[in-house]
Amino acid sequence: MDKMISFPNLNIYWENVGENINLFGIEITYFGILLGVAILLGVVLTMWLAHRSGQEAEEYLTLSIFVIIFGVIGARVYYVLFGLEQFEGNWVKIFNIRSGGLAFYGALIAGVITVFIYCKRQGLIVWKVLDTIVPALLIGQILGKLGNFFNREAFGEYTDGIFSMQLPIDSVRAMDVTEKMRQNVEKIDGVNMIRVSPSFLYEIILCLIILIGLLIYQRFEVYKGEIFLLYVISYGAGRFFIESGRVDKLKTLIFDLPVSQVVAVLSVVIAMGLLGITYKSGDGQGRGISRMKSKKKKTKLRFSK
Repeated sequence: MDKMISFPNLNIYWENVGENINLFGIEITYFGILLGVAILLGVVLTMWLAHRSGQEAEEYLTLSIFVIIFGVIGARVYYVLFGLEQFEGNWVKIFNIRSGGLAFYGALIAGVITVFIYCKRQGLIVWKVLDTIVPALLIGQILGKLGNFFNREAFGEYTDGIFSMQLPIDSVRAMDVTEKMRQNVEKIDGVNMIRVSPSFLYEIILCLIILIGLLIYQRFEVYKGEIFLLYVISYGAGRFFIESGRVDKLKTLIFDLPVSQVVAVLSVVIAMGLLGITYKSGDGQGRGISRMKSKKKKTKLRFSK
């Protein structure tokens, strides 16, 4: 009963939802498994998309290694930096990411910086590369948010709405249980259960909508960088509203504001500005490719001035 997760208003009940599996005596979290699957699928999909658009798929394999390494580091640094109170008295926990504690915006920021540096060193068209990795990025987000389900995290305030999720109160972190949740505790078979808003589910739906929309949109002639910028805008706008309902928000160091909402607003404003400049100037029009293929040899396309 203590591992039960249900959506009572949808008549969906899972009696035994664990957080990990035991493989040859080693406990592996579902979050970690999903993260690994997301990375593998992301690399394969990106290489396929690159090959289909006339780019060198092998280049993306090398790039993926750097993006994965620095993305994970960025995600953890972001989470730790804005959630230091969780590690007070036990700083060793900073290095334990097996049960979660990775912030997406930290991974995105570190990943984009890595892409810019790599492309500059290799002479690739950075905006085309960013456009190419967007679908894989969204699939990774979807699988990552599914990991939040198994970890019983990334949820919102008490609700009795159609999508309300019911959890044993002892299965979630005490710091994530609000007074309103405690006031509406339900005892089922002797277990105290709380109802919460599944914010992670809303984000999964958001990412699915963005993914489908961009896959359809990119079939038309687009500016280099347009797909990536539209992704940043649409995700940032959706994340701002979803984040407002979460109870485990990381806060800024100075004004105690929800840091993901601040980053979401800034990313939307910056992306809209870049998109407007691109449209107005006409720079980067057309799909373009990072590498030109010829019968004799492959030649890199350098950055245009």
